[in-house]
Amino acid sequence: MDTQPFGVPKIPVYELASFLLDGAEVKPEHVRVEPKAGDRGDEYHWFHVPADRKGAHTATATVRNVKTGELQKVTRKFSV
Repeated sequence: MDTQPFGVPKIPVYELASFLLDGAEVKPEHVRVEPKAGDRGDEYHWFHVPADRKGAHTATATVRNVKTGELQKVTRKFSV
């Protein structure tokens, strides 16, 4: 795999296919922080859970392998 400094792949390996919060699809914001002056930068998806939705939640991300198209789900429980 061809990588940038700090091991970040030059070509994405997985992409976000969908994101569910408590069973409802939401559209997280794609954030890309460019590397600068020794900082590696970052790339991620971000979704803010509103303050009025305090309590336990379940998040499910479905990711797609860019090369094969295979889908994989990852579910995590968390509280705010």
